Order: sequence, then C-alpha cells, then structure tokens
Amino acid sequence: YQGSVSDTYYSELVPATLAVDLQAHLGWVAARFQELQGLQSATIPDIYLAGNQSLFEQVAAATGTIVGFETGFYRKSGSRPGIYMRTDFFRTNILRLLTHEYVHLVLDGVSVGREIPAWLNEGTARYFEYTLNLEGERPDATRLRVYRDADKVRTAALDETIIDLRDLESLEIWNGQTDDAKIGLQYAEGYMAVRYLTETYGEKAAVSMNKSIGRGANIFTAVEDETGVAYPNFQTGFREWLKTWE
Repeated sequence: YQGSVSDTYYSELVPATLAVDLQAHLGWVAARFQELQGLQSATIPDIYLAGNQSLFEQVAAATGTIVGFETGFYRKSGSRPGIYMRTDFFRTNILRLLTHEYVHLVLDGVSVGREIPAWLNEGTARYFEYTLNLEGERPDATRLRVYRDADKVRTAALDETIIDLRDLESLEIWNGQTDDAKIGLQYAEGYMAVRYLTETYGEKAAVSMNKSIGRGANIFTAVEDETGVAYPNFQTGFREWLKTWE
C-alpha cells in the first residue's frame, strides 16, 4: 500500500484497512514526537505487517533477524529498512507497538550507533508509547496498561524484588530473558524509571540522556549531568518515589 507518509507491506491475515490506518497513525506520531521533543526520524520508515507469529518469524528471518519475545522491531539499514510488526492484537495494542518502534528508530539516530542502556532505551520507548496513545483513540485501554506497569513495579519496590538498574543495562541480557514475569517487570521498570526521570527532572530529561550517551558519555556521567545526582542516588530516589506512588 502506497501510503501518505511511507509504504506498507502486509501479509495474509492482515486487513488492508489496517495498512491505511497505520500510515495515518505513523504520520501523527512523527509529528507529535517532533512537537514534544524536537526530534524525528531522518526518513519516515516503511511498515511491514505480519498476520501472526509464524509469519512474523518468517519475515524477520528473511531480513536476517531472529526474534524472541519481541512483537516488533525496526531495521535502520540494509535490505528493506523499516518497522516490522505482528498484528494479531487488538487495534490499540498495534497502535502502541508502532509508536514504540518509531521512538526506537528516533533514539537510534540520537545515539549515533552507541548502545544505550536497555532500561533507558526501552523505558523511553514505552514512556512515549503510553504518553502519545493516551492522547489517541480509546485512551482507557492504554491507561489500564499504565496502571498495571506502575502497580507491578511499586509492588516490587515494596517487597524488595525490584531489579537493580545496573542489571538492566545490557541489551543482550535484556533480550535474552526467558521468564515471562521478569520480562514484564523489566519493561515496566524501564517505563517507570523514565517516568520518574521525566516527572522529577523535566519532559526532555530522558531524551537528553540518550543524546549525552550518543556524544560519548557513559550512563554514570549522563545521569549526573542531567539530574545533578550520582547514579546510585538516582536509583535510591527512584525506589523511594515508587514506594509512595499513587
């Protein structure tokens, strides 16, 4: 489908109307992220839609990508760069997934190829996945996800099963997780860490930290430059904030 902002390629089991809908949503997300953060992808990516997990894995393998628990990913270069997604979800989930992968695409450009700590990278993508889609259709569907993530991490902070952010820095370890409960917790914790960062230190704090790392800073320097506190103190503040979150 030759869309208004880019092209969409879709497999069997994907309604043609979804290809149209997602083009409009992608254009809106790109414009809204530009308004909020002053950033956008250098090009609006093509979208590749697979009707179920089996088709998604086949399409991913054709690009040289092996997927684990992921339901979407993006390719920034090589053969057929773009955003790749499964679509056998409720429509609101699909819109959030597209938003999430677009934010990853923008952050990759900001980081200039440097690896961003996984909690910051995934947390920033999930933060805007939720924030932007709370402005869209059926906001209560997204709000439910927000509350679930917040409650999950707050409970972990209270019973001291929360994961140390230092243990959520490696993207390889993050993607290698196989326990569903821990996968859910690490995504929820990344989101809440970025939410704490944003609500405490400003709307552009998370993206600014991504930019700092792109310029060569490590996570210790990036946190201290953006927040004025050392990384361990940032983590302590985060945990205390979680315990009193309402």
